Amino acid sequence: MVGRDPQHDILFEPVTIGPKVLRNRFYQVPHCTGFGGTKPWSQAHHRSIKAEGGWAAVCTEYAPISPDSDSQPFASARLWDDEDARGLSLMCEAAHEHGALAGIELHHAGAFAATGNHGCRRSRRRRSPTA
Repeated sequence: MVGRDPQHDILFEPVTIGPKVLRNRFYQVPHCTGFGGTKPWSQAHHRSIKAEGGWAAVCTEYAPISPDSDSQPFASARLWDDEDARGLSLMCEAAHEHGALAGIELHHAGAFAATGNHGCRRSRRRRSPTA
C-alpha cells in the first residue's frame, strides 16, 4: 500500500470553526439529490453514508425558508415549519452518529420564487429611463 504524500497531511487534521471542531477538512457542500422534504429518511441515509465514510461535515441541499420562497417544481429540502425541522433533524442525527457536523443551505428565491400558489406576485425588473 502506498503511503500518503505528507503535503496532504493537513487535510486530515482537525480544524476549528467558531465553537465547532471538524475532525478533518472534508466538507460536503450543499447539493441537490431530489429527495427534498418529501423523503427525509432517504436524505438522512444519503448524508449518513458520507459521514460514515469520513466526511467531517455534510450538508443538505438548499432549503427554502417560507412558502413565498419556494422554487417549485424543483425538489429541495424545506424549512417552513416544525414538521420540516423534524424531517431535517433525521439527517442531523444520522450525521452526528458518525461524528460529522450537519449543515443546511438556507434559501429564498426572491423574484424567481414560484409564487403562483401563494398569492404573491413576482417582481418585474424595471429598466432605467433613457436620457
